[in-house]
Amino acid sequence: PGRHYLECVFFQNRTTDGILYLNSAQFMKPFNLDGAVISGMEFNGTFSTPFHLVLENHSTWQITENTSVLSYRGNKVPNEPEFSSILQFSQELLRRFTLQYTLDFKSKVYRDPANLQENPPQWLHHGLVRWNPGKSFQMDIAVKNIADTFYEAPYSFYPYPGRQFFITLRTNLNTLPKKEESP
Repeated sequence: PGRHYLECVFFQNRTTDGILYLNSAQFMKPFNLDGAVISGMEFNGTFSTPFHLVLENHSTWQITENTSVLSYRGNKVPNEPEFSSILQFSQELLRRFTLQYTLDFKSKVYRDPANLQENPPQWLHHGLVRWNPGKSFQMDIAVKNIADTFYEAPYSFYPYPGRQFFITLRTNLNTLPKKEESP
């Protein structure tokens, strides 16, 4: 049988006299946030089958409200997505290979306290093939942002690179045969 894990956490955070750093004309500028209420739920789960298929999910759903006395009262807090999720599927094949697909989603965020500048939702797709021939060696070939989607970092709004290719080699030097010392 497979292993299963489920965790759900509810949260609420009330902040007064906070400082947000907002991006304006490629510079980070401090912004005084008189008050905010952020409440929501975080969900983490893992479901695995006897057939070496594993599904993992890490999600956050939150409602943000600017409670400042200024004209921004009732708006959403900048740079905070209402929903974000990383969904990952892994399939082990022949005990030496693993295929992995990851969906990384963030709902739209507002860049400014007035909620006028909107950063659209981000759907990113990633893939990986892992070869593990033994205890001391592992090789990954990965593609991030498979669809070559334009997206920006939610906190700095700098554009990220498009499609990226990675090859990673790992070894554990402690498992390699030790050289015999001569007397």
